[in-house]
Amino acid sequence: RELIVSQPIDIVPSQTDYKLNEYRCLIVNNKVSTTSLYTDNKRSRYYWDVKDFANKFAAQFTVQLPNNYDLDIARTKDGQLAVIEINDIAACGFYADHDVHKFFRDVYSLATTSI
Repeated sequence: RELIVSQPIDIVPSQTDYKLNEYRCLIVNNKVSTTSLYTDNKRSRYYWDVKDFANKFAAQFTVQLPNNYDLDIARTKDGQLAVIEINDIAACGFYADHDVHKFFRDVYSLATTSI
């Protein structure tokens, strides 16, 4: 395991209950399964740029990372996306916009095709 520490970044404020533009991407089999802004308020949001960023990240680090993990991303004040942290997918929580049904279908599909 390796710990990487970066300089602090300025994260864009958000009108959500968490106050910052941070996203949780659940990566299953090295692809984004579902994404949500850190929020408890369900809305129809589209995260195309965040999902694209996360899929590119997952593809770039397939050798270094497990196939399944939680990828937390933030939008910085200069408009860029940045990885905040990576965690074990079994230890992460869900937010309002996560498609939990799709997530469990993806995990089930991975488990049943790996046998």
